[in-house]
Amino acid sequence: MAADDYKGLGFGYVMRGESKKGEEHCAKAIALYEELGDNEQIAQTYVGLGTTQVECNDLENAEENFKKALTLCEEIDYKEGIANSHASFGSIHEKCGDVEHAEDSFEKALAIFEAIGDQESVDEMHESIKRLADSGVPENRE
Repeated sequence: MAADDYKGLGFGYVMRGESKKGEEHCAKAIALYEELGDNEQIAQTYVGLGTTQVECNDLENAEENFKKALTLCEEIDYKEGIANSHASFGSIHEKCGDVEHAEDSFEKALAIFEAIGDQESVDEMHESIKRLADSGVPENRE
């Protein structure tokens, strides 16, 4: 089975509530990506697993996977991955009601997406920031 197949199955298992089995499949995908030397795919696997875990309210494990992704992305200077990691942290903070940290994370992601010219992601970050502002929390913080 190819790494992408393990990754897809892993995400599917997590979504079905089988976190352990999902993490095992993602670990197999990561091992195969390591053999290939594909650090970007490793980082994307961590972000994807974390995102799936956020959707399932497994925020502690999601945060751990986002940290792994961010560390790896910074090591290899993978700008898109760094931005995605910050956006992912923003999602966790938003889900926990921590608007200030969510906005900070989305702003970090926004700056990187603008710098690399990813307009679709820029638009998504603007929507995320607007959603926070619309949640009733004042935009100007002190």
